[in-house]
Amino acid sequence: MFYRFRQNNSGGYLREPARNVYVEAASEDEARLKFTQINGCYFDPDYKRDCRCCGNRWDEYIWDTYANDYELMRAIEEEIKNNDAWSIKKEEVPFAYIKSVDKVTLIP
Repeated sequence: MFYRFRQNNSGGYLREPARNVYVEAASEDEARLKFTQINGCYFDPDYKRDCRCCGNRWDEYIWDTYANDYELMRAIEEEIKNNDAWSIKKEEVPFAYIKSVDKVTLIP
């Protein structure tokens, strides 16, 4: 199963690794643990890193789940098609970071 974590633009900007991080894991708890092991991914409930007025950059909420990599890639493709093209292209970070069991994939 793949779990999606979406980045909030805390402080008015996005940071690497990507706007969306997808983690392959057996459970939500495992996904959260694997997520925090990715450079730039963290949970900050006390706002020690993030902007209090804008909110946390990352939170523990899982936005979506996907049964397999095919379903995940189809969903990403649809989201990119349906989003405003200018907003995706303006971002300085990749659209997606996918951490599967055996590899990492970046989607610009």
